[in-house]
Amino acid sequence: MPYRKNEADARNKWTTRCKYYLFFFNVVSLILAIVVMTMAIYIRADWTIKHYIHELEAYLMWTGPYILMASSSFTIVIAAFGCWATVNENTFLLTAFTMATGATVLIGLGGVAYSLNHGVTFSAITPWLTDRFTYLVFESDTDARSARIVRIMQEELGCCGGSGWQDYSNYHMEIPYECRNPVTGNMYVYGCGIIFSDFMEPLIAWMSGIALLLIVLQIMAMVAAMIMRRNFKREDKLLSGPHKSASYTAVRSRNV
Repeated sequence: MPYRKNEADARNKWTTRCKYYLFFFNVVSLILAIVVMTMAIYIRADWTIKHYIHELEAYLMWTGPYILMASSSFTIVIAAFGCWATVNENTFLLTAFTMATGATVLIGLGGVAYSLNHGVTFSAITPWLTDRFTYLVFESDTDARSARIVRIMQEELGCCGGSGWQDYSNYHMEIPYECRNPVTGNMYVYGCGIIFSDFMEPLIAWMSGIALLLIVLQIMAMVAAMIMRRNFKREDKLLSGPHKSASYTAVRSRNV
């Protein structure tokens, strides 16, 4: 059944709104992608974090930020491409944008999942850090490097052993001065495994939260792009039919 005039005008308005929505989603996604990339680079490049991770050999804590760096880089390019596709009203470009955004969403979800599972308190990284630090405590009696790492991290983070001061008792070792609060003299209760997880959690959590918001916006942009593509297809049929509205403004040259 041919489109009536009011149907054509209504569809033209709906398509225009979708264009604005898609352009808005792409601009905000571009900004959020830059924020996520900046935070991921900071986690990788900050000297203190880098020093701790190198000394503990906890390189798996950088895997999540690396993945989010990659997804953010793709998002920056794809968001700019999406703005261009929106302005040109090209169905092929919108299809390519939707597919590329979908792939980036999957990469981003993987990065968020890995970051949260290997970077916050009580995640998979906490027992790994506890075991690693306990091993360094055991080695600190005979290895100068391990002793230095243990001493520095206990003093700077305010922790003792891998899981607590009991690690020293279990190995019949003297509890070092760094295990005590320099002001009160009280023994630190928590081990360095959970304390270092607490130290990293705010950065990882904020980065992952912003990345999740970015993913939601990307999904909304995909929906808007698919709606626009469908409307453009229908508008092309309308333009070629005998019932085109005199006020119809969707006449454009584009590749379909």
